Amino acid sequence: MILFSETEYFMNGIYAIAQLLYLDKKTFTILGELHGKYWECKGNKISPWEYCAKRISDNPDCSVLLEYDKSLSEESILQLESKSITDIYLTLEQQNKKYKIIPYDIRQWFLGIELHQSLYHSNYILNKLKQGSYSLIQEKYIDCFHNKCKINKKFLDTSSYDGDIKKLMENIKHEIIESFDNISKNIKTEDTEIIHKLLKENWQKVTDYFLLTIIFNDNKTNEYIVLGGMYHFEFLVKKLEKLTVLVNLQEFNEKRNSNNCASVYEPIIF
Repeated sequence: MILFSETEYFMNGIYAIAQLLYLDKKTFTILGELHGKYWECKGNKISPWEYCAKRISDNPDCSVLLEYDKSLSEESILQLESKSITDIYLTLEQQNKKYKIIPYDIRQWFLGIELHQSLYHSNYILNKLKQGSYSLIQEKYIDCFHNKCKINKKFLDTSSYDGDIKKLMENIKHEIIESFDNISKNIKTEDTEIIHKLLKENWQKVTDYFLLTIIFNDNKTNEYIVLGGMYHFEFLVKKLEKLTVLVNLQEFNEKRNSNNCASVYEPIIF
């Protein structure tokens, strides 16, 4: 049996929190942040790293999913824009609990480091589209998805799921494929900024699909804490809401600061 208990704590540096219960079997605490922004709440406060460390201490079957690629070196992880991610990593490493971290950003496996960075942190795609290099963008940012999925057929395989989970994963898979197909059809005629935006969003969706494969293929873990950017937060909550009971939702508020923090609950597992 699993219950959620309200605490007196407000979460430092977090723009949104959702806490969900799945069939009295698993709990999800999803934390949404704006990378590069952090603040300390006034009054009773708890940092994401403190919350993660406490939950792992209280529940050995708790795992923490963080938005970075598993191939990153420790040096690269500590240079990430997210203070919360780096603090969680350092804390669990110092406590010999780093094995509790599951990196879930799969984009680098598909795209490589340079193209992944160019997708979100430069005008590379916009410039190439304006130059008419449509086939290059098609090859680097769309075809690579299909080619990698042919190599690793398990990525899009939903045969291991049943019922509502299978339906959810099938729907997300079709959303991703359909979106890439639509981008391909309109790449020469649609506004370049819209194409760039759609590519970024669809690759974020690929990441969240991978995260859900981790969760739904794991029968040992009964508590997940997920930390990522706000797009991931909104997408995951929207999808998981269909399968779960939403216990606590503190929605995105761009005015969050030390005086306006999101409160957090704690699971109690019997």
